[in-house]
Amino acid sequence: MTAGVHYPHDVLAGAALGAAVATAALWSAAPTAARTVAALLERWGRSGR
Repeated sequence: MTAGVHYPHDVLAGAALGAAVATAALWSAAPTAARTVAALLERWGRSGR
């Protein structure tokens, strides 16, 4: 195989795997991010200052 050349199914599989990993990371981080944002809003007040 020549360097830099991929079979189409390799590209599609990589894109699908990347999308799955990104979705799982966002899904698992959402509760922590929501708690962090809520705590910051509480500390700074709702005006953001």
